[in-house]
Amino acid sequence: MKNFAVCIAVLFALSACHNPKSTAIPADADKWETELKQPLQQLSETDRQTVAAFLVRAKFLQAFGKETLITPGLTIGGAIEEQNKWAAARKDEEAAQEALKKKLLAEQAEIQKQIQGLVTVTVLSKTLAPSNPRAGQYGDRQEFKLGIENKGAKPILGVKGTVHFYDIFDKEQGRVGFSFDDGIEVGESKIWEGSRDYNQFMEAHKSLANLEEGKYHTKFVPEAIIFKDGTKITMP
Repeated sequence: MKNFAVCIAVLFALSACHNPKSTAIPADADKWETELKQPLQQLSETDRQTVAAFLVRAKFLQAFGKETLITPGLTIGGAIEEQNKWAAARKDEEAAQEALKKKLLAEQAEIQKQIQGLVTVTVLSKTLAPSNPRAGQYGDRQEFKLGIENKGAKPILGVKGTVHFYDIFDKEQGRVGFSFDDGIEVGESKIWEGSRDYNQFMEAHKSLANLEEGKYHTKFVPEAIIFKDGTKITMP
């Protein structure tokens, strides 16, 4: 009976020795190829990929002098467990980020709709003014004129946002940000004029300059609207 128990213990010991997941991972990455090749071949495809992801992450962190994932005595099985925990935590974090993104986008859409119901912004003109050294203008400039209408029930102190320009195929060709703080009474319309240096090497500047009248449309994306009574609506 005693001999039988010894045999069982020996069999369990031999089984553990042949279990690839019990193989310790060398701290020296140069030894991974030789010492881990055979044990990894005995794993399932899923486990092999998990170990590979763990080792890549360990090497990356080591290269940047961050935390050491290869602790003394860490086995292949331990690496699989650690990688699965890390992947699960990352999945939870990504889900939380996606939920926050959807929440903020929904808030933005609602506020944008609210602001656009109070204010209309339209492009009256866009021109490219050539340089005129005699007038002190030493480079080409893009000049814009916007019309802003207060459609709400309260006087407006200021409006801030961006006008996006699209071609006939709905592809964005450029955008112009503006801030207007001259005040707009209820039912009143005001004109905002602004300009910027024209950079011929910037694709957005060139594309916008080349848009022909009648062959583009715009979209006003609000950032904030401030009323004369001190209240305001801002994008999150």
